[in-house]
Amino acid sequence: MRKSPNSLWPEDLVMTADPRSPKSILEEQAAALAPLTHNKVIATVVASSQSTWVTLDFVLVAPALNNYRYKLFKVRHKLHPEYPAEIVWDANLTVKDEDSLRERLAKIFRAETTSRVLSELMAYGTAANVEEESSEGPVPPSSPR
Repeated sequence: MRKSPNSLWPEDLVMTADPRSPKSILEEQAAALAPLTHNKVIATVVASSQSTWVTLDFVLVAPALNNYRYKLFKVRHKLHPEYPAEIVWDANLTVKDEDSLRERLAKIFRAETTSRVLSELMAYGTAANVEEESSEGPVPPSSPR
């Protein structure tokens, strides 16, 4: 790509391969949840900022409960550099890099409290599906064409 004649940026400007941002890691994990729960519970990452700080809320959403939202934890970090970051969950934990963030997230996702919340939200999703099926009655077989 050619530089604009009025640009003051160097022609050899190259983006370095920095560690993945906390936001991209959380979004990846949010996307991984829906298939595991058959979309009964999905997750989203809600970003906000104040001054030089970014806050990322990891939120569980139960579509069968009118999109009930449960904030599982949040991650806070400076805009630059993104690490160290702070995870606010049952206690405030500081992570120094991408690897330690992924390690800590794995512990949160495997925790008994997380499992309990997911089970309860999924149970509502299952109950809603059963109620829908019973209120509609049996589905007639499709007619041949």
